[in-house]
Amino acid sequence: MPPSPVSYHWLESNTSVINPQTFHNYNCDIDLPAGHTLRRILVSQPLFFWKRGSLTPDDQEIYFVTYSVSYGAFDESPKLFRTIRTVKETMVVNTITLENTYFSHHVGADLELGMNERVARGGFYSEAVKLRLQFNIASSGDGIETLEGQANMPFRALYSMSIAP
Repeated sequence: MPPSPVSYHWLESNTSVINPQTFHNYNCDIDLPAGHTLRRILVSQPLFFWKRGSLTPDDQEIYFVTYSVSYGAFDESPKLFRTIRTVKETMVVNTITLENTYFSHHVGADLELGMNERVARGGFYSEAVKLRLQFNIASSGDGIETLEGQANMPFRALYSMSIAP
């Protein structure tokens, strides 16, 4: 008996945060319908950028973006993908001013933060499930800070559905 035909569908969730906080979890949720087979998860065209000024170089921080994708919206849900990525930094020294002598720009996009992974979850008898990408910005500092910039994380999922003959 030949396999039944399938249709493919993309779903997207985009979380965009102006002036994000460090060490705060942000979620991108995608609702997969019953009977789905998850085929691919993708982060494409993310854009993280902010600037930070300080009086001394010791007050500058290193930043990381951590994110994970879980098959379900609960803490115990299986993780399909998990990573920690660094965010590029460019520092400028302004010797003329007494305030914000050290100024850094931080940026991350596809090259630093993108992801395209093949997965296989669900099936003909699968229940509806929430696919969750959770991300946060961590720093080498020890406190929570509000960053002057933006964090944009577009999350996509490709799934298939069997077509009844």
